[in-house]
Amino acid sequence: MHWSKLKKFLPAVAVVAFVVAGCDDDDPVEPGENPPSAPTNVAAAAVDNDVVVTWTPGEGATAQRVELDGPDINTRTQDIANGTTGQATFEDLPRGQTYDVGVTAINSDGEASAATSVDVPLNANFTDAAGSGYDNQGFWTDPVVNNLIADPLLTPSALIIGSQSGPPDFIPTSTPAGYSPVAVAGLGGIVMPTDGRMLVNTAYAGAVAPGTALTDAWYYGWTVWATDGSDSRDGPNDGSPLPVVTISGDILADATWTSDNLYVLDGPVFVGADCGQDPGSPLGGCNAVTLTIEPGTTIVGLRESTDPQARGSYLVVTRGSQIIADALDGAVARRPTEAEMIVFTSDAPKGSRARGDWGGLVLNGRGQINTGDEASGEGDSGLFGGVDDTDSSGILRGVRVEFAGDDVTATDQLNGIAFQGTGAGTTVDYVQVHYNIDDGTEPFGGAVSQTHMVVTGIGDDSYDGTDGYRGFIQFAIAQQRGDNADNGLELSNNGDNETSTPKSTAIIANATLVGAGVNGEISTVGGGGDSDIGILQREGSNWRIYNTIVTNFGDAGFNVEGAVAAANADARLGGSTTPDQINSVEGSIIWGNVVSGSGD
Repeated sequence: MHWSKLKKFLPAVAVVAFVVAGCDDDDPVEPGENPPSAPTNVAAAAVDNDVVVTWTPGEGATAQRVELDGPDINTRTQDIANGTTGQATFEDLPRGQTYDVGVTAINSDGEASAATSVDVPLNANFTDAAGSGYDNQGFWTDPVVNNLIADPLLTPSALIIGSQSGPPDFIPTSTPAGYSPVAVAGLGGIVMPTDGRMLVNTAYAGAVAPGTALTDAWYYGWTVWATDGSDSRDGPNDGSPLPVVTISGDILADATWTSDNLYVLDGPVFVGADCGQDPGSPLGGCNAVTLTIEPGTTIVGLRESTDPQARGSYLVVTRGSQIIADALDGAVARRPTEAEMIVFTSDAPKGSRARGDWGGLVLNGRGQINTGDEASGEGDSGLFGGVDDTDSSGILRGVRVEFAGDDVTATDQLNGIAFQGTGAGTTVDYVQVHYNIDDGTEPFGGAVSQTHMVVTGIGDDSYDGTDGYRGFIQFAIAQQRGDNADNGLELSNNGDNETSTPKSTAIIANATLVGAGVNGEISTVGGGGDSDIGILQREGSNWRIYNTIVTNFGDAGFNVEGAVAAANADARLGGSTTPDQINSVEGSIIWGNVVSGSGD
C-alpha cells in the first residue's frame, strides 16, 4: 500500500514512521536484478518541534529517500546517502498534528518494500512510564492531563451565552459525560489573601454551579450589560439631583465620599503621596492616606479635563495609601445589591457612554514584581513594587468600573483596574469592569486575589496578568463583544525576560469565558470577528487554569506561545507539579470555539 493512503487510519496527534517500496510517484527506480532489501529498525521520535527518523539501511541500498507529510505542511523530502545507520530530522513542525513518515531504500536496480510501522507522539514528553499515552483512537489517556475535554459536542442550549437586552444566563444545563473537576484548595505557588478568602473546591466547571436559578447566581442583580450605559447610574448630565463635588489634584488627607453627593474626577487624582517599596523605611515625603467610599456612591470621570495639559481623568492609590470602597460596609460577605454598589462611570449621558471616556482605577502596592525592585506604571500612574507581598491597598468590594481605559499607544495604556504590585492584604470581591477600552483587570506582579469577578465588553483582553503575579482568581466571568475584543485570558511571566523571578505562578479557577468570535456579537450570528483566543499562555507563563469553561472564541480555545511557555506545558504533561516549572489547563471544558478555516 502507498504510505500516503494510510493517513485515514492513523490516530490523531501522532507521528507514524514506516518503510515503503515503489511508492514514490516522482522518478521511481525501474526494477532490476538486485533491488535493496527493506530498511530495518525504523523508528520516529519527537524532540521539541522536530521529528527525528532513524533506521538501519537494507542490504544493497545506496541511498534512502525520507518523506514527511502532515495536514499543515507540504510534503518534505530528504535524500540521505547510505551508511551503516540512517537518520533524518524534520524541524520546526506544528505541534498536535498527525505526521506520516516514509523511508524508501534505493539502488540502481530498484526500491525496497515496506517493512514496519511505528506510532510516536509529536511531543516527547507526552509519553508516560508505560509507553504511549494515547489510546487506539488517538486520544490522550495519561491522567496528568486531568480531564481536559475539547469540543464535547454539547447542544447549543447547554450554555446560554447572553444577549444584548438582558442579564445573560451563564449557568450550564449539562456537562460532558465523565467530566470531573480538579481539587484546587491548598494548591501552592500563590500568596493567600489575608482577609480569609481561600481557593474553594467545586464539583463543576465554570463560574456558577449547574442547576442554579438565575436569580440565585452570584452575579445577578448588581451587574450591568448594556453597551451604552443606559442601564447604569445617573451622572451630572442625566439630571441627577445630587450635589456635585469636583475632585482634582492629590488627596493628601483622609477623606470620605458619601452617597448623597456625586463626585467628579477632573484629571488625574492621586490618593496620598508615594511611601516607597518598604513599609519599614518609608520615603521622605510619604503621606499615607485612606480614601473611604460609602455604599451607593457614584463617581464619574470627566471626558475632557479642565486642565488642557492633563492626560485624562483617573484615580490612583499610591503605595502606602488605601481605598476602602466597600459596598457591604464590613458586613459578612454576600453579593451586593445594585443600590449598594459603588460605581465609577463616565460623565457622558446615559445611552451615549463609550469605552475610553475616562481613565480608570489604579492600585499601586509594595508586592514583589519581576521587572526590578520597582517600576513605573503605564499612563503616568506612579511607582509600584517592593518587598511586602501582604501589603494592603484597601478594599474593592461591590465596585463597578465602566467605560474607562486609555489606549494612547500599545505600551502606554490604562486598564479598567490595574493592580500594580498590589499585595495579598487587599480585598477584591464582587467587582465588575464594563466596557473598558484596554484590558478589564491586569495585575502587574504582586499577589492580590480576585473573586466574584465580571468583565464585559472589554476592548482588549478580558483578564491579563504578568510580571510575577502570584495571587488567584476564582469565580470569574468574561463576556466579550464582537465589535472590539482580544483574548479571554492573556497570561504572561515577563515579556522582556521570560524566566525572570518571582515567576507568575497564579491560579485561575471556575471561570466562564464567552467570546464573540463564532456566534458574533454575543448571540447574534455573524456579528463580530474580534474575539480571538480563550486562554493565551505566553512570555514564559507559569499560570495554572482549573475547572473553567471556554467557548465561542474565533481563533482557538487555548494556545501556548513561545519556547519557555511550551517547555512549562511539557513539564506538566511530564508529571511535574512544581508551580514555577509548569503551566496547565486542567479540569476544563473547551467547547464550541474556532471560526471554520481561521483557527490557530
